[in-house]
Amino acid sequence: MADEPVLAITPDDSLLHVGTPAALLTHLGDEADGGDGQGPPFEFYDRTGRRLSVAPDAAGGASLTADGPAPTDADRDLLLARIDVFQAAVARLLAHDVATGIAAGDPSARLRAPWVRGELPDVLDTLAVLGGLPDPTEPNAGTPLHNLWHRVFG
Repeated sequence: MADEPVLAITPDDSLLHVGTPAALLTHLGDEADGGDGQGPPFEFYDRTGRRLSVAPDAAGGASLTADGPAPTDADRDLLLARIDVFQAAVARLLAHDVATGIAAGDPSARLRAPWVRGELPDVLDTLAVLGGLPDPTEPNAGTPLHNLWHRVFG
C-alpha cells in the first residue's frame, strides 16, 4: 500500500485528493484527521475501497492503517459515486466561472476538467496521475489538475 494511490475525500464530497499515503499525509498535515480545526476532516480509502485511519507510526509521524471490514461491491460503487459528485462539482464551477465572466482572461478557463470513470482501482490510478501529489517532499508541487481543484475549492 505504501506506493499505491489512496483516496482522501471529505465527508460531504466537496474536496478530494489522491496520492500515496506519505504524500497525502504530508500534504494534508493536521487536516488529515481534522486535528487543527482549520480544514475539513478527510476519510481515507485504499484501492479496494477499504476504509483507512490515520494512526501514529513508530517514527513519531503518522501512517494510514486498514480500519474496518472488507469492502463490498456496494461500498466501492458508493465511493465511485462520491468521486463523481466531486467531479461534477468541479465541472459545474468551471462552467459557471466561464459563463459569468469570472474566468475572463484566464487561459485555463477554456479547459474542461477530465471526468474519470471505471473500476475503483483504475479511477484512483488515473486521478493519481492527473491530479495527484507526486512527491511527498514537495507538498505544493501538485499537478495542474490538483492545483485547479484547490483553486476551485480552496
